[in-house]
Amino acid sequence: MIKQAIILAGGLGTRLRSVVSEVPKCMAPVAGKPFLHYVIAHLSSQGITDFIVSVGYKSESIISFIRKNYGNCSQRMRASLCGTPRATRECRCWMQVER
Repeated sequence: MIKQAIILAGGLGTRLRSVVSEVPKCMAPVAGKPFLHYVIAHLSSQGITDFIVSVGYKSESIISFIRKNYGNCSQRMRASLCGTPRATRECRCWMQVER
Protein backbone atom coordinates (compact mmCIF):
# COMPACT_ATOMS: atom_id res chain seq x y z
CA MET A 1 0.00 0.00 0.00
CA ILE A 2 1.24 3.49 -0.83
CA LYS A 3 2.05 5.48 2.33
CA GLN A 4 3.94 8.45 0.86
CA ALA A 5 3.01 11.45 -1.25
CA ILE A 6 4.90 14.37 -2.70
CA ILE A 7 2.94 17.61 -2.47
CA LEU A 8 4.19 20.28 -4.86
CA ALA A 9 3.51 23.54 -3.04
CA GLY A 10 6.17 25.86 -4.41
CA GLY A 11 4.54 27.55 -7.37
CA LEU A 12 4.33 31.30 -7.75
CA GLY A 13 0.57 31.24 -8.29
CA THR A 14 0.66 33.81 -11.05
CA ARG A 15 -2.85 32.98 -12.32
CA LEU A 16 -4.29 33.37 -8.80
CA ARG A 17 -2.32 36.46 -7.85
CA SER A 18 -5.22 38.83 -8.50
CA VAL A 19 -7.37 36.88 -6.03
CA VAL A 20 -4.87 35.81 -3.34
CA SER A 21 -1.75 37.92 -3.67
CA GLU A 22 -0.71 37.82 -0.01
CA VAL A 23 -0.39 34.02 0.35
CA PRO A 24 1.02 31.17 -1.76
CA LYS A 25 -1.64 29.44 -3.85
CA CYS A 26 -1.73 26.28 -1.70
CA MET A 27 -2.61 28.52 1.26
CA ALA A 28 -5.53 30.18 -0.56
CA PRO A 29 -8.57 30.06 1.73
CA VAL A 30 -11.37 27.68 0.75
CA ALA A 31 -14.35 27.66 3.13
CA GLY A 32 -12.15 29.18 5.83
CA LYS A 33 -9.24 26.74 5.55
CA PRO A 34 -6.13 26.72 3.36
CA PHE A 35 -6.44 24.60 0.21
CA LEU A 36 -3.46 22.58 1.46
CA HIS A 37 -5.59 21.40 4.40
CA TYR A 38 -7.99 19.69 1.98
CA VAL A 39 -5.14 18.10 0.01
CA ILE A 40 -3.59 16.63 3.17
CA ALA A 41 -6.98 15.56 4.56
CA HIS A 42 -7.84 13.71 1.36
CA LEU A 43 -4.46 12.00 1.14
CA SER A 44 -4.70 11.04 4.83
CA SER A 45 -8.14 9.53 4.27
CA GLN A 46 -6.55 7.35 1.59
CA GLY A 47 -3.89 6.00 3.98
CA ILE A 48 -1.04 8.39 3.24
CA THR A 49 1.00 9.01 6.38
CA ASP A 50 4.30 10.40 5.03
CA PHE A 51 4.21 13.75 3.25
CA ILE A 52 7.11 15.22 1.35
CA VAL A 53 6.26 18.86 0.68
CA SER A 54 8.20 20.72 -1.97
CA VAL A 55 7.95 24.38 -1.06
CA GLY A 56 9.36 27.50 -2.64
CA TYR A 57 7.48 30.78 -2.98
CA LYS A 58 6.52 32.19 0.44
CA SER A 59 7.53 28.88 2.01
CA GLU A 60 7.53 30.22 5.57
CA SER A 61 3.73 30.27 5.78
CA ILE A 62 3.43 26.75 4.34
CA ILE A 63 6.01 25.29 6.71
CA SER A 64 4.44 27.05 9.68
CA PHE A 65 0.96 25.76 8.77
CA ILE A 66 2.15 22.17 8.40
CA ARG A 67 4.14 22.16 11.63
CA LYS A 68 1.29 23.75 13.59
CA ASN A 69 -1.49 21.52 12.25
CA TYR A 70 0.20 18.22 11.35
CA GLY A 71 2.93 17.78 13.89
CA ASN A 72 1.88 14.15 14.38
CA CYS A 73 2.66 13.12 10.82
CA SER A 74 6.01 12.62 9.20
CA GLN A 75 6.84 15.42 6.83
CA ARG A 76 9.88 16.73 5.03
CA MET A 77 10.20 20.03 3.27
CA ARG A 78 12.32 20.83 0.28
CA ALA A 79 12.67 24.53 -0.54
CA SER A 80 13.29 25.26 -4.18
CA LEU A 81 11.98 27.43 -7.00
CA CYS A 82 13.04 25.15 -9.79
CA GLY A 83 9.89 23.96 -11.55
CA THR A 84 7.83 20.79 -11.27
CA PRO A 85 10.16 18.27 -12.97
CA ARG A 86 13.21 19.22 -10.93
CA ALA A 87 11.26 19.56 -7.66
CA THR A 88 9.84 16.06 -8.13
CA ARG A 89 13.25 14.65 -8.98
CA GLU A 90 14.82 16.26 -5.89
CA CYS A 91 12.12 14.78 -3.63
CA ARG A 92 12.66 11.25 -4.91
CA CYS A 93 15.65 10.80 -2.61
CA TRP A 94 13.22 10.79 0.34
CA MET A 95 10.81 8.27 -1.16
CA GLN A 96 10.86 4.73 0.20
CA VAL A 97 10.19 2.16 -2.46
CA GLU A 98 8.53 -1.11 -1.42
CA ARG A 99 9.80 -4.19 -3.18
